Amino acid sequence: MQPAAESSKLNPRPAWRDLTTLRSGFAAGLLNGSFGIGGGIVIVPGLMLGRKIGVGAAVATSLSAVTVLSLPALAVQVSLSGFV
Repeated sequence: MQPAAESSKLNPRPAWRDLTTLRSGFAAGLLNGSFGIGGGIVIVPGLMLGRKIGVGAAVATSLSAVTVLSLPALAVQVSLSGFV
């Protein structure tokens, strides 16, 4: 059995993975703001390379982020339309 202090060092995450994820997020925001290109084109490969997760998990993560960020816009649109 390993001590608690040693167990946190079992799977250290390399710094380049964090940097890859940060770069892909920056690139997605830049392309989306400049040209209207969807972030999923950049985010999904960035998650796969930077976080070493599968295609399904990367797509699900990207879609869930879009859903969470779209809900406030939906609420404002519904409240302004007079349906509520």
